[in-house]
Amino acid sequence: MFGNLPGNATGRITFAMDLRGPAMVIETMCSSGLVAVHQACKALAVGECDMALAGASLLMASPETLHYEAKWLTSARGHCYAFDPRADGNAR
Repeated sequence: MFGNLPGNATGRITFAMDLRGPAMVIETMCSSGLVAVHQACKALAVGECDMALAGASLLMASPETLHYEAKWLTSARGHCYAFDPRADGNAR
């Protein structure tokens, strides 16, 4: 168990992989992975770092997350179409 905050997992993974530099959580609904890659590319372009690692995942691990489906936040098709007219919610 990492704790209640997503940042806890980020810090622990960074420490376990012996990575250096900033570790951050980026949460933007459907485009978190895209924004994470954008931030990594931007940091590389301006010389903030020599190498960057970016990724995204979806983990619905608590019973509280189940009520989101009832509120139409998850996609009926199970795919995320960020910034696309086909967008109908988050990926499951």
